[in-house]
Amino acid sequence: MKEDFLHYVWKHQKVSAPLITEQGYLISVFKPGSHNKQGCPDFEFAELILNNLRWVGAVEIHLRSSDWYRHGHNNDPAYDAVILHLVWEDDVEVCRNDGTLMHTLTLKKVVPTALVDRYQFTFKRAIEFIPCEHEIKQVEATHWVLRKERLYIERLEERSKRIHQLLVKTKQNWEAVLFVLLARNFGLNVNGEAFYQLALSIPFSVVRKLQNNVKYLKALFLGQAGLIPTNSDVAYATSLRNDYTFLQQKFGLKPIEDRFQFSRFVLIIFQPFAWCKWHSFTQLLRLYFR
Repeated sequence: MKEDFLHYVWKHQKVSAPLITEQGYLISVFKPGSHNKQGCPDFEFAELILNNLRWVGAVEIHLRSSDWYRHGHNNDPAYDAVILHLVWEDDVEVCRNDGTLMHTLTLKKVVPTALVDRYQFTFKRAIEFIPCEHEIKQVEATHWVLRKERLYIERLEERSKRIHQLLVKTKQNWEAVLFVLLARNFGLNVNGEAFYQLALSIPFSVVRKLQNNVKYLKALFLGQAGLIPTNSDVAYATSLRNDYTFLQQKFGLKPIEDRFQFSRFVLIIFQPFAWCKWHSFTQLLRLYFR
Protein backbone atom coordinates (compact mmCIF):
# COMPACT_ATOMS: atom_id res chain seq x y z
CA MET A 1 0.00 0.00 0.00
CA LYS A 2 1.22 3.50 -0.89
CA GLU A 3 0.06 6.95 0.15
CA ASP A 4 -0.59 7.89 -3.49
CA PHE A 5 -3.46 5.41 -3.53
CA LEU A 6 -4.93 6.94 -0.36
CA HIS A 7 -4.64 10.39 -1.95
CA TYR A 8 -6.62 9.11 -4.94
CA VAL A 9 -9.26 7.55 -2.69
CA TRP A 10 -9.83 10.79 -0.76
CA LYS A 11 -9.60 13.14 -3.74
CA HIS A 12 -12.26 11.21 -5.67
CA GLN A 13 -14.20 10.12 -2.57
CA LYS A 14 -13.90 6.41 -3.32
CA VAL A 15 -15.18 5.54 0.14
CA SER A 16 -18.34 3.89 1.39
CA ALA A 17 -20.57 5.47 4.03
CA PRO A 18 -20.83 5.87 6.91
CA LEU A 19 -17.56 7.65 7.69
CA ILE A 20 -16.93 7.44 11.42
CA THR A 21 -13.72 8.60 13.09
CA GLU A 22 -11.85 6.55 15.65
CA GLN A 23 -13.26 8.99 18.20
CA GLY A 24 -16.81 8.00 17.22
CA TYR A 25 -17.88 11.09 15.25
CA LEU A 26 -19.79 10.95 11.97
CA ILE A 27 -18.21 12.78 9.00
CA SER A 28 -20.05 14.43 6.11
CA VAL A 29 -17.77 15.63 3.31
CA PHE A 30 -18.73 18.79 1.40
CA LYS A 31 -15.32 19.34 -0.22
CA PRO A 32 -12.33 16.96 0.07
CA GLY A 33 -10.01 19.95 -0.45
CA SER A 34 -7.36 20.98 -2.96
CA HIS A 35 -4.68 18.37 -3.56
CA ASN A 36 -1.32 19.84 -2.50
CA LYS A 37 1.38 17.80 -4.26
CA GLN A 38 4.39 19.94 -3.35
CA GLY A 39 3.98 21.44 0.07
CA CYS A 40 2.04 20.39 3.11
CA PRO A 41 -0.49 19.30 4.30
CA ASP A 42 -1.78 16.92 1.62
CA PHE A 43 -5.17 18.59 1.08
CA GLU A 44 -6.09 22.21 1.82
CA PHE A 45 -9.42 24.03 2.21
CA ALA A 46 -11.45 20.89 2.90
CA GLU A 47 -15.01 21.37 4.20
CA LEU A 48 -16.52 18.78 6.55
CA ILE A 49 -19.29 18.32 9.08
CA LEU A 50 -17.59 16.75 12.09
CA ASN A 51 -19.10 16.38 15.54
CA ASN A 52 -22.14 18.38 14.31
CA LEU A 53 -19.89 21.34 13.47
CA ARG A 54 -18.79 22.68 10.09
CA TRP A 55 -15.01 22.54 9.77
CA VAL A 56 -12.83 24.17 7.12
CA GLY A 57 -9.15 23.28 7.07
CA ALA A 58 -6.51 20.81 5.94
CA VAL A 59 -6.45 17.02 5.67
CA GLU A 60 -3.28 14.99 6.16
CA ILE A 61 -2.84 11.40 4.96
CA HIS A 62 -0.49 8.69 6.25
CA LEU A 63 -0.20 4.93 6.02
CA ARG A 64 -0.04 4.74 9.82
CA SER A 65 -1.16 7.31 12.34
CA SER A 66 2.24 7.09 14.05
CA ASP A 67 3.76 8.65 10.91
CA TRP A 68 2.41 11.96 12.25
CA TYR A 69 5.10 11.89 14.93
CA ARG A 70 7.68 10.17 12.75
CA HIS A 71 7.49 13.08 10.27
CA GLY A 72 7.56 15.69 13.04
CA HIS A 73 4.14 17.18 12.24
CA ASN A 74 3.35 17.61 15.93
CA ASN A 75 6.06 20.31 16.11
CA ASP A 76 5.32 21.96 12.77
CA PRO A 77 2.95 25.01 12.85
CA ALA A 78 2.04 24.30 9.20
CA TYR A 79 -0.03 21.34 10.45
CA ASP A 80 -1.99 23.21 13.11
CA ALA A 81 -4.77 23.73 10.55
CA VAL A 82 -5.30 19.98 10.00
CA ILE A 83 -8.90 19.06 10.86
CA LEU A 84 -8.80 15.39 9.84
CA HIS A 85 -6.09 12.72 9.82
CA LEU A 86 -6.64 9.95 7.25
CA VAL A 87 -4.70 6.73 7.82
CA TRP A 88 -4.72 3.17 6.53
CA GLU A 89 -3.87 1.79 9.97
CA ASP A 90 -4.54 3.51 13.29
CA ASP A 91 -1.68 2.39 15.54
CA VAL A 92 -1.41 5.35 17.94
CA GLU A 93 -3.48 8.26 19.21
CA VAL A 94 -2.41 11.56 17.63
CA CYS A 95 -2.44 15.04 19.16
CA ARG A 96 -1.63 18.46 17.71
CA ASN A 97 1.16 20.71 18.95
CA ASP A 98 -1.23 22.34 21.47
CA GLY A 99 -2.25 18.96 22.89
CA THR A 100 -5.71 18.75 21.31
CA LEU A 101 -6.79 15.34 20.02
CA MET A 102 -6.69 14.84 16.25
CA HIS A 103 -9.78 13.35 14.58
CA THR A 104 -8.68 10.21 12.73
CA LEU A 105 -10.46 8.23 10.00
CA THR A 106 -9.18 4.73 9.22
CA LEU A 107 -9.53 4.28 5.47
CA LYS A 108 -9.07 0.50 5.58
CA LYS A 109 -12.58 0.30 7.05
CA VAL A 110 -14.32 2.38 4.36
CA VAL A 111 -12.46 1.69 1.08
CA PRO A 112 -14.25 -0.98 -1.01
CA THR A 113 -12.37 -4.27 -1.19
CA ALA A 114 -12.84 -4.42 -4.98
CA LEU A 115 -11.02 -1.09 -5.36
CA VAL A 116 -8.10 -2.29 -3.24
CA ASP A 117 -7.86 -5.52 -5.26
CA ARG A 118 -7.89 -3.55 -8.52
CA TYR A 119 -5.17 -1.23 -7.22
CA GLN A 120 -2.95 -4.12 -6.16
CA PHE A 121 -3.42 -5.85 -9.51
CA THR A 122 -2.52 -2.68 -11.42
CA PHE A 123 0.44 -1.92 -9.18
CA LYS A 124 1.95 -5.35 -9.77
CA ARG A 125 1.81 -4.99 -13.56
CA ALA A 126 4.94 -4.16 -15.52
CA ILE A 127 5.60 -0.43 -15.70
CA GLU A 128 4.87 1.11 -19.11
CA PHE A 129 6.35 4.28 -20.56
CA ILE A 130 2.86 5.55 -21.45
CA PRO A 131 -0.47 3.67 -21.36
CA CYS A 132 -0.63 3.52 -25.17
CA GLU A 133 3.00 2.67 -25.91
CA HIS A 134 2.05 -0.57 -27.67
CA GLU A 135 -0.91 0.86 -29.61
CA ILE A 136 0.86 4.01 -30.83
CA LYS A 137 2.86 1.92 -33.32
CA GLN A 138 -0.36 1.37 -35.24
CA VAL A 139 -0.71 5.11 -36.02
CA GLU A 140 0.40 6.06 -39.53
CA ALA A 141 3.70 7.96 -39.64
CA THR A 142 2.24 10.85 -41.66
CA HIS A 143 -0.62 11.34 -39.24
CA TRP A 144 1.76 11.26 -36.28
CA VAL A 145 4.05 13.90 -37.80
CA LEU A 146 1.12 16.19 -38.62
CA ARG A 147 -0.23 15.79 -35.10
CA LYS A 148 3.08 16.81 -33.53
CA GLU A 149 3.28 19.84 -35.83
CA ARG A 150 -0.24 20.85 -34.80
CA LEU A 151 0.66 20.59 -31.11
CA TYR A 152 3.80 22.67 -31.72
CA ILE A 153 1.79 25.41 -33.45
CA GLU A 154 -0.83 25.45 -30.69
CA ARG A 155 1.92 25.88 -28.10
CA LEU A 156 3.39 28.83 -30.00
CA GLU A 157 -0.05 30.40 -30.38
CA GLU A 158 -0.69 30.07 -26.65
CA ARG A 159 2.63 31.73 -25.79
CA SER A 160 2.19 34.56 -28.30
CA LYS A 161 -1.28 35.24 -26.89
CA ARG A 162 0.18 35.58 -23.39
CA ILE A 163 2.85 37.99 -24.64
CA HIS A 164 0.18 40.09 -26.38
CA GLN A 165 -1.83 40.27 -23.15
CA LEU A 166 1.26 41.40 -21.26
CA LEU A 167 1.95 44.08 -23.86
CA VAL A 168 -1.52 45.47 -23.28
CA LYS A 169 -1.03 45.45 -19.50
CA THR A 170 2.39 47.12 -19.72
CA LYS A 171 1.31 49.66 -22.37
CA GLN A 172 3.58 48.20 -25.06
CA ASN A 173 6.67 48.10 -22.81
CA TRP A 174 8.74 45.20 -24.14
CA GLU A 175 11.27 45.41 -21.31
CA ALA A 176 8.48 45.07 -18.74
CA VAL A 177 7.17 42.04 -20.64
CA LEU A 178 10.63 40.48 -20.55
CA PHE A 179 10.83 41.09 -16.81
CA VAL A 180 7.48 39.34 -16.18
CA LEU A 181 8.26 36.35 -18.41
CA LEU A 182 11.73 36.01 -16.93
CA ALA A 183 10.21 35.87 -13.46
CA ARG A 184 7.62 33.31 -14.53
CA ASN A 185 10.26 30.99 -15.99
CA PHE A 186 12.20 31.14 -12.73
CA GLY A 187 9.18 29.56 -11.05
CA LEU A 188 9.11 26.64 -13.52
CA ASN A 189 6.00 24.43 -13.40
CA VAL A 190 5.32 24.50 -9.68
CA ASN A 191 5.78 28.19 -8.84
CA GLY A 192 5.51 29.74 -12.31
CA GLU A 193 2.12 31.34 -11.63
CA ALA A 194 3.25 32.70 -8.25
CA PHE A 195 6.36 34.26 -9.82
CA TYR A 196 4.18 35.64 -12.61
CA GLN A 197 1.82 37.35 -10.16
CA LEU A 198 4.79 38.63 -8.19
CA ALA A 199 6.31 40.33 -11.25
CA LEU A 200 2.94 41.88 -12.14
CA SER A 201 2.62 43.27 -8.61
CA ILE A 202 5.80 45.37 -9.01
CA PRO A 203 5.70 48.31 -11.44
CA PHE A 204 8.63 47.92 -13.83
CA SER A 205 9.54 51.56 -13.24
CA VAL A 206 10.29 50.63 -9.61
CA VAL A 207 12.61 47.83 -10.73
CA ARG A 208 14.50 50.25 -12.98
CA LYS A 209 14.89 52.78 -10.16
CA LEU A 210 16.39 50.11 -7.90
CA GLN A 211 18.49 48.40 -10.57
CA ASN A 212 21.81 49.35 -8.97
CA ASN A 213 20.75 48.59 -5.40
CA VAL A 214 20.92 44.82 -4.86
CA LYS A 215 20.03 45.21 -1.19
CA TYR A 216 16.74 46.93 -2.02
CA LEU A 217 15.95 44.55 -4.88
CA LYS A 218 16.22 41.53 -2.59
CA ALA A 219 13.99 43.18 0.01
CA LEU A 220 11.52 44.15 -2.71
CA PHE A 221 11.17 40.66 -4.21
CA LEU A 222 11.16 38.77 -0.91
CA GLY A 223 8.73 41.23 0.67
CA GLN A 224 6.28 41.14 -2.22
CA ALA A 225 6.42 37.34 -2.15
CA GLY A 226 5.74 37.27 1.60
CA LEU A 227 8.97 35.37 2.28
CA ILE A 228 10.54 37.70 4.83
CA PRO A 229 10.23 36.16 8.35
CA THR A 230 8.06 38.38 10.54
CA ASN A 231 9.21 37.12 13.94
CA SER A 232 12.90 36.48 13.30
CA ASP A 233 15.44 38.54 15.26
CA VAL A 234 18.29 37.63 12.88
CA ALA A 235 20.03 40.82 11.73
CA TYR A 236 19.65 40.02 8.02
CA ALA A 237 15.93 39.33 8.34
CA THR A 238 15.43 42.54 10.34
CA SER A 239 17.28 44.51 7.68
CA LEU A 240 15.09 43.02 4.94
CA ARG A 241 11.91 43.85 6.87
CA ASN A 242 12.97 47.46 7.40
CA ASP A 243 13.98 47.93 3.77
CA TYR A 244 10.77 46.39 2.48
CA THR A 245 8.59 48.48 4.81
CA PHE A 246 10.27 51.60 3.45
CA LEU A 247 9.84 50.49 -0.18
CA GLN A 248 6.26 49.39 0.36
CA GLN A 249 5.26 52.76 1.78
CA LYS A 250 7.24 54.73 -0.79
CA PHE A 251 5.82 52.98 -3.86
CA GLY A 252 2.42 51.91 -2.49
CA LEU A 253 3.05 48.18 -2.94
CA LYS A 254 0.78 45.31 -1.91
CA PRO A 255 2.22 41.79 -1.37
CA ILE A 256 0.77 39.02 -3.51
CA GLU A 257 -1.59 36.43 -2.05
CA ASP A 258 -0.30 33.48 -4.10
CA ARG A 259 1.42 30.89 -1.96
CA PHE A 260 4.83 29.64 -3.05
CA GLN A 261 5.24 25.87 -2.92
CA PHE A 262 8.37 24.29 -1.49
CA SER A 263 9.20 20.61 -1.62
CA ARG A 264 8.91 18.75 1.68
CA PHE A 265 12.70 18.31 1.70
CA VAL A 266 13.21 22.07 1.48
CA LEU A 267 10.53 22.81 4.07
CA ILE A 268 11.96 20.43 6.64
CA ILE A 269 15.71 20.95 6.20
CA PHE A 270 16.71 23.70 3.78
CA GLN A 271 13.96 26.32 3.76
CA PRO A 272 16.49 29.21 3.99
CA PHE A 273 18.03 27.89 0.76
CA ALA A 274 14.90 29.07 -1.07
CA TRP A 275 16.31 32.60 -0.86
CA CYS A 276 19.12 31.58 -3.23
CA LYS A 277 16.61 31.55 -6.09
CA TRP A 278 15.79 35.19 -5.46
CA HIS A 279 19.51 36.01 -5.24
CA SER A 280 20.04 34.46 -8.70
CA PHE A 281 17.06 36.37 -10.12
CA THR A 282 18.42 39.63 -8.70
CA GLN A 283 21.87 39.06 -10.17
CA LEU A 284 20.37 38.22 -13.57
CA LEU A 285 18.43 41.49 -13.57
CA ARG A 286 21.59 43.42 -12.78
CA LEU A 287 23.33 41.84 -15.76
CA TYR A 288 20.39 42.79 -17.98
CA PHE A 289 20.48 46.45 -16.91
CA ARG A 290 24.22 46.86 -17.52
